[in-house]
Amino acid sequence: MTDDPPEWLLKALSKPRMDAYLAAAGGDVMVAMRLYWWNVAVSAAFYGPLHCLEVALRKALHDGLVREHGRPDWWVSAPLNLNGLRLVDQARAKCERDGAAPVPADDTPAREAAPRRCPATGR
Repeated sequence: MTDDPPEWLLKALSKPRMDAYLAAAGGDVMVAMRLYWWNVAVSAAFYGPLHCLEVALRKALHDGLVREHGRPDWWVSAPLNLNGLRLVDQARAKCERDGAAPVPADDTPAREAAPRRCPATGR
């Protein structure tokens, strides 16, 4: 066995990425690979909780904006700048292209869980 990572690994993951693991492993290729896969496992363990946090945060923001603007389609009355208006238009166009269905007023943040629905157009 050589002191270099296998060529397929460098092609798949890139030398600069593996160099960080090799440095942390004192140049030991096997330790570097174990560190890499340990990092993959740790990242996977965080995926579910981070997903739930993101959904809860999006729901809380939506609920606050609904209260502030007094309507479930708050983006219609929110004082958006030009970039915000552009982003709403892009979301609306994407929903229309995808043939999205209406979203219930209290379920707007669920568009990720139900990607066929479009909160921007109600279709």
